[in-house]
Order: sequence, then C-alpha cells, then structure tokens
Amino acid sequence: MSSARRSGAIFPASHCNRIVLSTESGFSVLSFYFTSRSHTTLYVDEQYDKMNPAIRELSQMIIGCVIRGRKCMKKIYAWEPWFFLFFGLFHMHRVWALFDRASYAAFWMGIMEDRGTLYFLIMGLLAALCILGIITFVRECRANYIWRWVYVFGGAYLLFDLFAIAAGLESWRKLITAMFDTASPYWNPVWIFFILLGAAVFALGIHLMSVRQKTGKDFVESNSHSCRI
Repeated sequence: MSSARRSGAIFPASHCNRIVLSTESGFSVLSFYFTSRSHTTLYVDEQYDKMNPAIRELSQMIIGCVIRGRKCMKKIYAWEPWFFLFFGLFHMHRVWALFDRASYAAFWMGIMEDRGTLYFLIMGLLAALCILGIITFVRECRANYIWRWVYVFGGAYLLFDLFAIAAGLESWRKLITAMFDTASPYWNPVWIFFILLGAAVFALGIHLMSVRQKTGKDFVESNSHSCRI
C-alpha cells in the first residue's frame, strides 16, 4: 500500500505508520497517521473488525507504544535558532571594547545610568527572551536537548543581572564599575571571554537553523526512548 485511506481521505505513505497482522482470512493493515504531536488518527481496513480479540488487543498495545515514542520526539521551535543568533551577536559586539575602551565604556555606562528608552527597550527584550527560554525548557522537560540548559543558567544569570541593575544593588554596581574600568588589567580577558562565548552561542544558532532546514520540520527524533534530558 502506498497511502492510508478512510472515507475518501488519502495520506502519503511517508506520513503513515503501519502494522500488518495475520488473521484467519488473510492480512489486516493498520495505518495510524500523526496529525499533531499529541493526536493520532487510526485508519484500518475492512479486516480489523473481524480480528480475533487477542490480536486486536495486541495491535492496540503496539500502537500505544508507538504513540508514546512519538510524544518523546524532540522539537526545535522556529524561534530558537534566532534566539542564539541574537545573543551571539549581542556578545560579539564587545569586540568594540578591544579597539576603543573609552567609547565602549562610556556608551554602556551612559545607558545604565540614564535609564532612558533605549535602556528599557534592550533590557525588556533580553528579559522577555530569557523568560521564553526558561518556559520552553520547562515545557519540553520530557524531551529536552542538552543545549536548552543555556536557558536555565544563562537566563537566570541575565535576569538577576537585569534585576540588580534596575534595583541599584550596591555590590553589583561596584562589580559593573570594575568591569568597565578602562585602566583595569583584566579588561581584555573579561571582554574576550564574552566575545568567545558569543561566538559559541552564534555557532549553536547556525547549527540549529541547519538542523531545521535539513529536517524540514519542527520535530527531530530522539535517540532515547525514555525521553531523558
């Protein structure tokens, strides 16, 4: 069979999973078509109703296992590659700090001290993306990728950073001031670290975009049937 048929509906074979069961009157083909991540539609031929009850129960158990496996498939959302590309570029812009310490420090210290429209626009966007990442990590906890831990650790750090700046915590203000001290001997190591971090995150974004383009869909089959993180 090259398609699944029921009440005039035909679906490509590539979208169907089949179980062929032997019956007294021949073979019966069960085709179950995944219409979404959590919903499965079953199509059967005329022989299904004539099956031995034990064989029918066995077929339902097999289908149940396949459906549970389907629910464990990992999903890369369309926005996730862009998330890492954005944060990668955001960190890599710190190359500016290696060429012109004074103007880089003046620009960011000015934004944090003035707290104007640009400040709230940047901080609001960063906070929204971090929250979205953490929500996605929790939502996909049964079938997560290891790189999604970035949402938890990176997001928690950045949210605390934004909170500390907004709340004016004295200890955090001193740390920020030390980071932007153009005379500090640690200037280059600190900003080179962020630049390299940005390059790694940007590369991850490119990889995720490549995976989505190759598969042509959101779901990528998990290598683990137990759906462990």
